[in-house]
Amino acid sequence: MANKGVTIKDIAKAAGVSTATVSRVINGYKWVTPEVRAQVNAVVERMKYAPNYNASAMAKGKSSMVVILVPSILNPFFTQFISVSMHELKHAGYVPLVYETDNGTEAEIAFLGGPVARLADGIISVTDCIENEQLIEVVEPFRTLGKPILFVDRNLPAHIADSMMNDNFEGFAFVVRHLYELGHRRIALVLSSLGVSVVRDKVEGYQHALSELGLPFREEYLRRSGKWTRENGAEQTAKLLDLPQPPTAIIAGNNTLCLGAFEELMNRGLRLGRDISLVGTEECERDTLDFEKLGVSTLRLDSTALAKAACKSMLAKLSGSAPQSEDNHTKTVFTMRYTERTSVARI
Repeated sequence: MANKGVTIKDIAKAAGVSTATVSRVINGYKWVTPEVRAQVNAVVERMKYAPNYNASAMAKGKSSMVVILVPSILNPFFTQFISVSMHELKHAGYVPLVYETDNGTEAEIAFLGGPVARLADGIISVTDCIENEQLIEVVEPFRTLGKPILFVDRNLPAHIADSMMNDNFEGFAFVVRHLYELGHRRIALVLSSLGVSVVRDKVEGYQHALSELGLPFREEYLRRSGKWTRENGAEQTAKLLDLPQPPTAIIAGNNTLCLGAFEELMNRGLRLGRDISLVGTEECERDTLDFEKLGVSTLRLDSTALAKAACKSMLAKLSGSAPQSEDNHTKTVFTMRYTERTSVARI
């Protein structure tokens, strides 16, 4: 039971930090080191502090709050996912709270183990940093409390938690097969090193198709480092182009990497669909406009459809119309759609 007599000042004094730092930790802001966050959360738990604005909700066991956990609020995919989810949740009478982990494993673990996450009625997580073995421990308290937690755009075993995912394995395998049919034999893949299942599924789909087609896997054609940014896309593309045998086709693992790859190809005076082929991923409505204008062929990830499906599933769990199972969670898979434009051509 919450201790109504405990204030933020009491927490700050016991933890040896400022009241502003305590406020940032409690409200889920990222500008706190993992060590300080853990220190404050430990004091919060020990002193049984509950934010005043939700004290009555705590007594009822309901807060009407649903957390949307994302790695970045700058990427258009997550921006659109947040916008659609907030609309759906507000319409259903819930208060959405967005928390950004900045692609940090420790930040994600700290938040999910903190008081704000425990206060929420449900969690929709669009993150992919925590390894499955550790994730089992992270989600256990939510299972004990009977609170639903749903992971989106992540391939999870059914015994861990409910999940929704794009079929990255088959999507990227399809692109490799398509490029092969057009005569390409030197096919590269540019990815970030961030993420667990998303990166793994894309790499495995890529490698599976190469093996299926009898093409050798060349380590130098798999660029997997850095963040999901334009700058990294340009840097990894430059390294591919500087190889003694550069690829004839490049697959970029997300929208921002693709834009960076496009810029590097243009800076070198290469003509898409003639000198080299490029395939990216189209993740939101803004991407569609950008890639149509640039003529870049894409795999389509529908962030709007994912957000609506995630909210529908979460609301069904919260209303009790979709009972939760401790051992057999649901997994929903979305097919990725390929759109051919002028950036891909036969050689």
